[in-house]
Amino acid sequence: MRRVICQLLSVICLLSGCGYTTRGCLYPERTIVIKAVTNEIDVTNADYRSIGSAENPILLEKDLTTSLIKKFNLDGALRVTKDSAGALALTCAITDYHKEALRYVSNDVNNPEQEKLYLSVSLKLQRGDQVIKQERVVGETSFYLSAKSEAVARVDLIEDAGRKILAWVVEDW
Repeated sequence: MRRVICQLLSVICLLSGCGYTTRGCLYPERTIVIKAVTNEIDVTNADYRSIGSAENPILLEKDLTTSLIKKFNLDGALRVTKDSAGALALTCAITDYHKEALRYVSNDVNNPEQEKLYLSVSLKLQRGDQVIKQERVVGETSFYLSAKSEAVARVDLIEDAGRKILAWVVEDW
């Protein structure tokens, strides 16, 4: 009898697991509307041009929107929809894009060897007209200029920002 009870308790413990999942039930809604990301970088600002970020990538907001839709569809915790009735709404605005030199070739400040890209995105998650939460997320990636171009590194930057935005929405850390 004692052996049967021990086996039964062992089976129950094994089947219960630890309970950890990234698919939490944070929201009663099961759908989300991802509004098109907007680019709010003021490229005419003198400060923006003076810090060496005069290069504003074209269609960065379109790439981020596409990445977010793919990431939410792959995750599956919230289904992406166009119907806003009864769905959460995610609004994203790119507020800053800049690069910074991390390492130089032979200490020549005009010849960077490694750079880091930053993408700041302002986020707002809403239920109807009620704002559930707001935050700013910064995606980043570093790369060696000898290994990849800035255009290729931007793909990694978009992926990092998209991953952080998805985590911000679906996880409650």
